[in-house]
Amino acid sequence: RAMASVVCVAVLDRKNVPLYIKPFASDPGELDLHYIIHGSLDLVEERQQLLRGRPAPQADQYLGMVHATTDFRVYAYAANSGEKVLAVLRDDAPSNVDLRPFFQQLHRHLVNAKCNPFYNAEDSALPPAFDRGVTQLVGALGG
Repeated sequence: RAMASVVCVAVLDRKNVPLYIKPFASDPGELDLHYIIHGSLDLVEERQQLLRGRPAPQADQYLGMVHATTDFRVYAYAANSGEKVLAVLRDDAPSNVDLRPFFQQLHRHLVNAKCNPFYNAEDSALPPAFDRGVTQLVGALGG
């Protein structure tokens, strides 16, 4: 199984407001991560437009790699509710890594967090249980 080095996981709402950004490496800095993530959003939306043009709607919203920089690759998943989940990986990760199961599990954690009756959507912060789930997934992925 190919191992991937996850640098950051981010969740943004339908208006591209960050709900969750967690770095898993000391570099790049937080500002650079925000730049990489926000720089990828136009490409995510472009990929979503391409998927909308297909005749049969797909329940699976894994978008694959949406952006590459010199040192990093950005993979994305778009939830039907409008949230976007992004993972920034080091460029030395295998190019054939399939992150679909990783993103499906991340999405499941997101749905569970938002369906929690104590979750306050106006707070715009995801609960600690979501963070624990993400940390476990990244650890299992190798990152």
